[in-house]
Amino acid sequence: MKTFDVYRHPTQGYEAVKSGFSWPAFFFTWIWAFIKGLWGVGLGFIGIMFVFVMIETIILRQAGSVSGALFMFLEFLVFILFGVVGNEWRSNNLKGRGYEHIRTLEAETPDEAIASCSTISASTYTIEEQLERKSSDDIKELTHSIRDFILGLDETIEEIPKKLYVAYKVSQNIVCMEVREKTVQLFLNLKPSDISSEAKNYRDVSVIGHYGTGDVEFTISSLEEFEEIKQYIELAYNKNR
Repeated sequence: MKTFDVYRHPTQGYEAVKSGFSWPAFFFTWIWAFIKGLWGVGLGFIGIMFVFVMIETIILRQAGSVSGALFMFLEFLVFILFGVVGNEWRSNNLKGRGYEHIRTLEAETPDEAIASCSTISASTYTIEEQLERKSSDDIKELTHSIRDFILGLDETIEEIPKKLYVAYKVSQNIVCMEVREKTVQLFLNLKPSDISSEAKNYRDVSVIGHYGTGDVEFTISSLEEFEEIKQYIELAYNKNR
């Protein structure tokens, strides 16, 4: 069994990074770096190898095979460095791109680690946890009203609490709700063109990273504001059931 760190992005999904030595990074260096999106690392390796070759060519003409062996040893050390630090570079790169570290676990393959983490995540969160960790009494009341309205649309609607939001779905997600300290954010599975230009508290998030599903965001803080967007929740339900 190997140890993996699993990361999750709001829109890009999961990535698993093995702890310890990376044999792919050791053997394939810059090719591995480019595949994993480590462009600076890959280009840096190519630049270092180019400098080594140029210096080695010049010195070999003067000093012979001893210097050649020394440069081969130095080049080998660079390959070792990739193997030792490669997975750490990849983890830091994922964090810099907005991925969140959610779990460290043991598995045989990266896919198995991701599958195990997804199953665990889906089964351990509750709506109560969403409310208890950050919400005021008014937001709790608002959240329960939103929840009752959505679940009342159809008895087949599933409520699926995640770590940072709650998804409501039939065949696919209808609404994703993120509860904050003073507001509730609702991400509706609609297109921005479905929303009236006069709609309040609305934002087009089609090109903005966020948790949950949907290109339409409403941020509300009162029951009165919620009344104004019920029509859009019903529209999302009708389009995605």
